[in-house]
Amino acid sequence: MCVRHGRVSILAGIELPTGQVLAHVKDRHRSSEFIALLRNFDDAYPPEATIRVVMEIKLHRYDLRYFGPE
Repeated sequence: MCVRHGRVSILAGIELPTGQVLAHVKDRHRSSEFIALLRNFDDAYPPEATIRVVMEIKLHRYDLRYFGPE
C-alpha cells in the first residue's frame, strides 16, 4: 500500500478568457480522478462548446531513463 505522507493531488483547469478555475484536490492520483475532472469540465459547458485540453506533464529525473539517453 502506498503511503502519501500528507501529500495530495491537485488537478485543475483554467478558462483563459475569464480566469475561472475548475479544480479537484484528491488524496489519490489515479486515472479515475482525472476522468472525474474531465467530466466536471463537460458538465460546466454547454454541449455545443469546444473544450481543448492541454496537459503539462512533469517528469522526475528517474523517470527519464524510460525515454532513453538524453
